[in-house]
Amino acid sequence: MVVVSIISILTTASLNLYLDSWKQARDAVRLQDMRSINQALVAFYVENRRFPDEINDGVSNSGELIGVGDDIDNALRPYLSEVPRDPAHDAGTIWDPAAGSSFFYSYDPTHQINPDCNLSYSTSAEFQADPGSSPPGPVFGFSRFENPLVRDMSLPDEGRDIDTCHDDDHGLNDADYNRAPQ
Repeated sequence: MVVVSIISILTTASLNLYLDSWKQARDAVRLQDMRSINQALVAFYVENRRFPDEINDGVSNSGELIGVGDDIDNALRPYLSEVPRDPAHDAGTIWDPAAGSSFFYSYDPTHQINPDCNLSYSTSAEFQADPGSSPPGPVFGFSRFENPLVRDMSLPDEGRDIDTCHDDDHGLNDADYNRAPQ
C-alpha cells in the first residue's frame, strides 16, 4: 500500500512538471511568433509606407484575429513563410469567433497605445504615427501567457509595459503582450 502511494505521488508530480513544460514551450512559441509578426508588419510598412488597413487591405478597423483566414493574414502572407496561429488557439474562426477566448493572436489597425489612456503616445518614432494624429497606429499581440510564472514576470522588452486603450473586442486591452510594430 505504501509503495503504491509513493508511486502515485511521484507520477502526479512528474505529470505536473510535464504539463508545465508544455505551457512554457507554448509561451516561447508565442513570443517568437510576435517577433515574426512584428518583422512582417515592418516589412509591409517599408514596402507600402503604411500598415495594413481597412481601405487598402480590407482589415477591419475594429481589429482581426491572426491565423484564422482574416484579411490581416492575406496582408502578412507575403512576408511570412506561414502566418502563425496561437498554439492553444481557442478563439474559433473568422466565421465563428468564440466569446471568452483566452488564446489567440490579434491585430488592431486603429487603436492607440499609451501609458495613461488619455494622451497619445508613440512607442517608435520611425514606425508609429505622430503623437497628435488620430489614430496613433496599429497594435498586435496576444491575450494571455499560459504559465503563471511568465505571466507574472515584468517583460518590458517583450511588450508587457504597453497598454492599449480600446474595447476588448480583440483582447489587446490589458493583454499579457501587446505592442506597436517597431
